[in-house]
Amino acid sequence: MLKNREIQSCFWFLFLLALCCSVSSTVSPRRPRQREEGRQELLTATSYGTSLAIMKSWFHSSSHRLSGKELVGLLLRSQKLVAPVSPCTEESCRLCEDLTQEGTQQVEGGNEEHQRRAQRNAALKPRLFQEAEERSVQKKKCQELQAPDAAVSFTSSGSRLAEALKMASRSLVALLAALCACRLGVRAAGRSKVNPRIITAPQGAREYAFPRSEKYPVFYHEENTSAIYIGGEGRLYYHDFATSENYVEDFPVENGGQCLKPGSPEDNKNFITLVAKHGDGMLVCGTGACAPTCWNLTQRQKGSPQDGRGLAPFTPDANSLVVVDYPQFVKATTLKHEESHQDKIYYFFREDNPDKSLEAPRNISRVAQLCKEDKGGTSSLSASKWTTFLKASLICVDPATKGNFNWLQDVFFVPASNWRESKVYGLFTNTWGSSAVCVYSFGDIDDVFRTSKLKGYNGPNPEIKPGQCVSSGQHTPSETFKIADSHPEVEDRVEPLAPSRSPLFHNKHRYQKIGVHKVSVKEGQQYTVLYLATDKGSIHKVVELPEGVQNIMEIQVFSRKEPIQSMILDHERAMLYVGSASRVVEVPMAMCGLYRNNCESCLLARDPYCGWAGGRCQAVHQNPEVHQNLDLNPWQGKCQKGKVTEDTYQNITVVPFSRYFLNCPVESHYATYNWYHNDTLIKTCNNTHPQPDCFYFIQNVSHAHYGHYLCESEEDGFKQALVRERLVNQLRFMSQKGRATTTLGSWLPLLLAVLLVELLH
Repeated sequence: MLKNREIQSCFWFLFLLALCCSVSSTVSPRRPRQREEGRQELLTATSYGTSLAIMKSWFHSSSHRLSGKELVGLLLRSQKLVAPVSPCTEESCRLCEDLTQEGTQQVEGGNEEHQRRAQRNAALKPRLFQEAEERSVQKKKCQELQAPDAAVSFTSSGSRLAEALKMASRSLVALLAALCACRLGVRAAGRSKVNPRIITAPQGAREYAFPRSEKYPVFYHEENTSAIYIGGEGRLYYHDFATSENYVEDFPVENGGQCLKPGSPEDNKNFITLVAKHGDGMLVCGTGACAPTCWNLTQRQKGSPQDGRGLAPFTPDANSLVVVDYPQFVKATTLKHEESHQDKIYYFFREDNPDKSLEAPRNISRVAQLCKEDKGGTSSLSASKWTTFLKASLICVDPATKGNFNWLQDVFFVPASNWRESKVYGLFTNTWGSSAVCVYSFGDIDDVFRTSKLKGYNGPNPEIKPGQCVSSGQHTPSETFKIADSHPEVEDRVEPLAPSRSPLFHNKHRYQKIGVHKVSVKEGQQYTVLYLATDKGSIHKVVELPEGVQNIMEIQVFSRKEPIQSMILDHERAMLYVGSASRVVEVPMAMCGLYRNNCESCLLARDPYCGWAGGRCQAVHQNPEVHQNLDLNPWQGKCQKGKVTEDTYQNITVVPFSRYFLNCPVESHYATYNWYHNDTLIKTCNNTHPQPDCFYFIQNVSHAHYGHYLCESEEDGFKQALVRERLVNQLRFMSQKGRATTTLGSWLPLLLAVLLVELLH
């Protein structure tokens, strides 16, 4: 049965929908602005609730040939080729964000706070926002569609909001429709909880700070070791977290080289861009002042310099590997098939959309395939090009809200024994700064390349189809190459895994990097944990559960919120290595000590790394027989009832007529926190408005305020007392202890002093 709040939400939505429909014929959409410099993406629509049109694109590449050395460089450097994220600076984006925050956050402090906020934003808000504020009743009705997990699915609702605002900026109806669309996007999140349950600093972390800050650091960590290499400006740092051993090796510019036409002073320096395992030693490559150079490092002995073209770029901020025009590479991987000549290389990238129409996105996310044994063509024209190159569009769209995430940020590969079941987790963002994770199988990707028609090609297919791998030692026929060279894109698009064909989850956070770890629990069952680096220097730990995903933790890795440059997973040791421009931190994936030391708190965390056994919350790898709460079965029966003890209250003496704060620390943002005074509820803090503490403020302590105060949390039916305080009148307490007499003259000076302090304060 529906809860009362859900019934009210449905009622108000139907009421507003009827209102919108009844007056929609009077609304005239505004004419869209022109694209600024042909690059600014604008949203247009013909009716309320419409979404972005499906991306239109065609190939714009004819030269996509890599040498073997460059191909190796692509695979080695793909771990760090993540393009920067452009922040949203449009005025419309700011206005959209302001209004959405007003719709999802409770304003405390009454009319005074509301007026202060209105004055602060007056310079930015157009007439539409002012009209909306005058009609606060209608706005509150849309706000009632807010669910307890409302903040979790801003993704495409923000896109719809901005869409409606651009169509009819002088119409209240447009505002109502946009707010309703925003709330519908929130409801589409289902049972997933994608805001962090707890926010914490890493427990058991170890840190290594660089001798100096590095602008373009690169990181290398070998699996199942405790050491890490960091490449910087003319230097290579080494640090072992287990032994605290470290050393620095210099790699200056060789032979006094300089760029002929430097774009900046940095171009004349040697920035290390590649650190990789090579035989018994390490391969280190750098820009070499526009002369890419590599060295072999064996037992801390640097070898002679070698030509590094194809393995390192010419400048530190360049992406020099070219297979299509103006790509932004994200990552690449090789995949072994049943027959060695069928082995393929897959790489993921973004490129500019050749479709410059207003409804088209600025970028298209791509996946491309290439046969590993591609030797190029036989003619003079095809000898310098790949002959098996094909590309396809990657789609990440939420069917429920029509939210389109077209900006590929990062990918992570999860191999399987059967190559068709190997997965790729794609991290996407959109114009409004929201993120989504879509999961694809390499079997689906292979099917698209094998069965789809080529875009723009209507002729007959040759015997060896474009993109088909040929036997070892053979070359792709010229006829096949000519078709693939002129039509490298396939018509079909790669969609997320069936049956939903939708994102694994999406939310309002802007993520920049993704890592995936499989955790083994009882009876060999595995759970998938996602690590998502935000643009604020923190990492979200998200677990795939049978009923959806749950964001169990936000790890604030750096105290100063430094941008995360690298995130490496050590699957064997269950460690994260998180790097910034000034330091690298080793973070354990299992941080079971963060949870309260009782069975219920341990199980409510739903952390696959942790479970309850032996009277404490401990790591699964230490005791596989722990109790956990990861499936759909009721968890309450897994905790044994302990001896009920009457907790005592802490006596707090408070002077009459003074101010006093009661503070209850918020541990789980999925819980509700209640303050009780003498068994009477006086305040509730819930997860609709996350805050670090649940305060109860007494402005002026009187006789009625003394007594017992209890802060109790409730989550998934489990209640526990967090704070127990008994406020005692300080004067009466002193009298009872014999420190004051009962005569008026003895305590009157003290009372007058307190009143004087209050007046001066």
